[in-house]
Amino acid sequence: MKRFSKDVNIYDSETLQLIGSFPGKRVAIIGEHEHVPDIWSHIWYWVAAAVGIIILIIVTVKVNMDNTMLRSEIADYREDLDAALSTNNEATAYYLIGKCLMDPTKEPAPEDRTLIYETTKELGAWYPEVIMAQCVLESACGTSAVGRRDNNMYGMKKVSSRVTTQVGSDRSGYGVYRNWKHSIIDRILWDRYNWNEKPAKLQYMTRIQSVYAEDPNYLGKLNRESSRWLNQ
Repeated sequence: MKRFSKDVNIYDSETLQLIGSFPGKRVAIIGEHEHVPDIWSHIWYWVAAAVGIIILIIVTVKVNMDNTMLRSEIADYREDLDAALSTNNEATAYYLIGKCLMDPTKEPAPEDRTLIYETTKELGAWYPEVIMAQCVLESACGTSAVGRRDNNMYGMKKVSSRVTTQVGSDRSGYGVYRNWKHSIIDRILWDRYNWNEKPAKLQYMTRIQSVYAEDPNYLGKLNRESSRWLNQ
């Protein structure tokens, strides 16, 4: 038996014809229109289904675009490597670029500086304590304006003459990186571009002073800061 609220009177068709309708009362007729479909529930069902399909299409297109971009980057790296690498540097560069391509995230530098230093060592830097010292001096480990905006940990300008992990440059000419690890990789690639094999540390740091930095006291600062990391 169907249940109705208190303000509903129930009549069959014949009685209804005799008594008519009463003001202020709602009337339900037994035997007629036993089931009235709720059209709004059907409308909302199809709207929800359409929205779901649209979201699925957007996600699929985004994934395909990312994959296309990654394939394009791989092709660009391969072309650059074939054109710019010497035989001595080829294996190292392929390794570093491989690390770069396997980590396409866009995360900023972590607050834990020890993690940055450990990553620098894992990536095979010749003198990780020096590269870490530069990271501190150039961008305060990624917290400077350029570091936060471009993931540029070393104040690297736009690269045009060597293999790089940069994905572009900003209006000031600084290189832009997908994430902080790619910036470290590019700093190591800078080393490999300038030396075919690991140089003596004094030669290495003197070269950095003369080519990389403009501050005349940079070498002294680099020595002090790198000594702190060397003992860790």
